[in-house]
Amino acid sequence: MGILHKRLFVAVCIAMLAACGSETPDSFKQLTTPQALADQSREFARGVEQVAPGVWIAIGFGLANSILIEGDDGLIVIDTMETMEEGRVIAGEFRKLSDKPLKAIIYTHNHADHVFGAQAFVDELAQGQSVDVYAHSSTEHYVNRVVSEYRPIVSARSFRMFGTKLDDAAFVNNGLGPRLSITEQSTFGFVKPTITVDDELAVKIAGVDFELVHAPGETNDQLYIWLPKQKVLAVGDNVYKAFPNLYTIRGTPY
Repeated sequence: MGILHKRLFVAVCIAMLAACGSETPDSFKQLTTPQALADQSREFARGVEQVAPGVWIAIGFGLANSILIEGDDGLIVIDTMETMEEGRVIAGEFRKLSDKPLKAIIYTHNHADHVFGAQAFVDELAQGQSVDVYAHSSTEHYVNRVVSEYRPIVSARSFRMFGTKLDDAAFVNNGLGPRLSITEQSTFGFVKPTITVDDELAVKIAGVDFELVHAPGETNDQLYIWLPKQKVLAVGDNVYKAFPNLYTIRGTPY
């Protein structure tokens, strides 16, 4: 981080602390006991929930969620979890909901828990058909940045940051999800984007209307996915029920 960026980061932190004043906000007080933190784990009860007609969300299978949309003649998956192992499990759950082939994958952003299970969904759901992969135009760059000489140190820092090796007695949850499931034995299957978005893209996939909108937040490449007919908005990691991810101590971009 350059000097200017360091100063800006410190200034933002000071401003946030000053905004809190001398009183701790009630919303923070509610999460300062072991019981309150444990209660948050209920947010991640494992299962697949229908949130709108033809739209389901897989919760609690890993750090992030995966979303299934059923179209006229095919399926669309938004975000694909962090490993091939997780991807296979969720793809199996999605297959119980529809026997249609996978038509497209959409990545909300580049973080590992949203992209590295993609090949499992292709293998399990595509039925041999080609699959379009949508992402922001910079997403592949950020993925390649991690899957490079940076990978060993970023992986080691990630295990520490997420408490991956803590036992159940010492671990509660990861705030935005139950637990990062990446281990030394995990396998990964990132599928490169075939269609990229700079600012906005309106597209119909399997008869379903989508609007993909660039919305920088937790990462520079975040996309919002809006389904106008279903009134469903997929926001990636720009919104979750935990303190916002201003910067990761593992060393990925703030």
